[in-house]
Amino acid sequence: MRTSLRRRAPRALVWLALASVSMPAIAGPLTFDAALQKAAADAPSIKAKSLGADAMRSARSAAGQLPDPKLALGIDSFPISGPLAFAPQRDNFTWAR
Repeated sequence: MRTSLRRRAPRALVWLALASVSMPAIAGPLTFDAALQKAAADAPSIKAKSLGADAMRSARSAAGQLPDPKLALGIDSFPISGPLAFAPQRDNFTWAR
């Protein structure tokens, strides 16, 4: 039993190697024109340019519209500690915006 297994294992490995080498040949030949089309379809730079063009088209429709109004209120450098805490009228560095 052991001798037959020792004889079969190398044969099985040879057949496995031959089968794996011949697999890519099954796909068929690739012509130059087909390769160019495949490269053009899969190229990331072409996809990026196409998405950029789509973004420009959508931005073009928004270009004629006014921006949304925004209101912002705030105080910069308002003292919250020390002798001038919460008294902006006594210092010279509080800025209202």
